[in-house]
Amino acid sequence: MSQNKTRTIIIITLIVLFAAVAVLVMTGSFSGVEDGIYSWVYARMNLGLTSFMVFVSHIGSVRGVIIIIVLLLIIPKTRMVYGIPILINLSVSSSLNSLLKVIFSRDRPSFFPIVAETGYSFPSGHAMNNTALYTMLALLIFRRTENRTIRYLVLIPAILFPAVIGYSRIYLGVHYAGDVLGGWILGVAVTLTIDSVLIYLKNRAERKTRE
Repeated sequence: MSQNKTRTIIIITLIVLFAAVAVLVMTGSFSGVEDGIYSWVYARMNLGLTSFMVFVSHIGSVRGVIIIIVLLLIIPKTRMVYGIPILINLSVSSSLNSLLKVIFSRDRPSFFPIVAETGYSFPSGHAMNNTALYTMLALLIFRRTENRTIRYLVLIPAILFPAVIGYSRIYLGVHYAGDVLGGWILGVAVTLTIDSVLIYLKNRAERKTRE
């Protein structure tokens, strides 16, 4: 099976998984699991961890993501290789997230939040956009190096950062677990799709140049 077909299957599978999560969330079928997860998280709260989670959530905010993108864009060596693709990916991810929030119109958790948030809850923008950011960054770096050590050093934070940021949103009481799960899944799906489109456009442009 070709790499393109494999990636297409993965994208379709992720979209189906997201749709399944959305159905479970919006029908209330996932509420028992979500309540159980929050109870587990709540039982382990302490002042030190709360301060850390607030910090992590700020890093994963729109402002934090924009800072990373701006840094990649202003550095000449990273502008075209990383900055532009990540900017395109995050623009699509953020726009889609805003649209889906309106479509699903899920209210924020009813328990008392540690930080103030507005807007709808599903899917989590923090989870979705940071997953899109770090997944795309990992894909771009993987494409430029065969060094296994470097790849592991990239892969670990690419998984860990979105995971911790998503967890922080549950911990702070501004998202249900289903919101975060949906954001993670869709963040990967969007990234694989945008990356595939960018590769196709690049290859097409190169073919036209050779002709």
